[in-house]
Amino acid sequence: MSAQLNYITSGRMEITLEGMKFGKHFKDPQQNVKHFGTNGSKIELESADQGNFTEWGSIELIDLTQWTGKITVSIDCDKWAFFGTAQFQLVINGQIILNDNFQSGVKGPLGNPKMVKQYAIGNF
Repeated sequence: MSAQLNYITSGRMEITLEGMKFGKHFKDPQQNVKHFGTNGSKIELESADQGNFTEWGSIELIDLTQWTGKITVSIDCDKWAFFGTAQFQLVINGQIILNDNFQSGVKGPLGNPKMVKQYAIGNF
């Protein structure tokens, strides 16, 4: 079975895995990228111009423990009066299993614009 995660952002996005790890990089985002970094279980991607999206990235997911996987995605924005958008797709055996697109709060004088979502992923 093969699984991959496709991702794009217009802000500062972090993707963290539990019970899984990242494998082969199929495509690293290169356009409109201020920062891009990965390790075994985390991706950090920040757009250079937070009013526009980076290009899509794509990476393999490897299951480590049955039925206990979790993906946590956060989105934030540094640009005043703007919000960041995170979009990603989980594709398993050619089928889109999970697709989400969500936004941070608006950067301003009050509050924290960071938005965090968590998704339980079973065995794949």
